Amino acid sequence: MAYGVTASSLLLSFGLPPAVTSATVHAAECFSTGASALSHRAFGNVNSLLFRRLLLPGVAGAVVGAYLLSNFQGDAIRPLIAIYLFGMG
Repeated sequence: MAYGVTASSLLLSFGLPPAVTSATVHAAECFSTGASALSHRAFGNVNSLLFRRLLLPGVAGAVVGAYLLSNFQGDAIRPLIAIYLFGMG
């Protein structure tokens, strides 16, 4: 739990650029999230209507976030990411 926040904070503190940090953390999370999703689906714990309603906004948010992160200089966005991560816990 909170792998993304912890790993992102650690990688940013090591001086990695925000885009590299985001790509690294999200690549690792794909496997654990995928396994969790398959498990929940197998046990019938997925609300299909809610899933369909959240799918397009979720994809749109991911695309916009990746676009913004890749088009800003790392030094300019690093303080904003640090504040966001601090707020997340």
